[in-house]
Amino acid sequence: MSEHENQEFVPQDEPVQDENELGEAPQTSAPTSFIKRVGCGLLVILWFAILLLPCFLIVLATQHEITISQGGLPSQQIRIWLIMEGEQRGVGISTTSSLEIGDMSCLQTNVHYVLWQGKGDATSFCDCFTRSEDEWLLASTAQGACATE
Repeated sequence: MSEHENQEFVPQDEPVQDENELGEAPQTSAPTSFIKRVGCGLLVILWFAILLLPCFLIVLATQHEITISQGGLPSQQIRIWLIMEGEQRGVGISTTSSLEIGDMSCLQTNVHYVLWQGKGDATSFCDCFTRSEDEWLLASTAQGACATE
């Protein structure tokens, strides 16, 4: 028998339906749920963060400091730096938040340490500035959190 003799005749007006080896119609997959898509998206973001970690560490090792500006006040930035002293080794991290107190703009800086040798206590301080034409002038500096009044 030739190949043409084994094939069934399907009329033109009837749809052609593929069948698997058992003669069953193929299964259609259910649509992917929104939660699965969000989960996959978060995993991709996490994977890229893991892939970029060596780049971050190389920049930190070569420049000893990474700063990310957060606003227009002086020193309003996220700062990560290496600590390589005789008694201490690790990383320092400082973050800032701005407050309006009266006619002054105050900047609270929180400093934390991640040390693998030695000990460092977290601290915070408050710098208040006034605006004079096109520059910021330091009005006061205080240890601890900024007073809200």
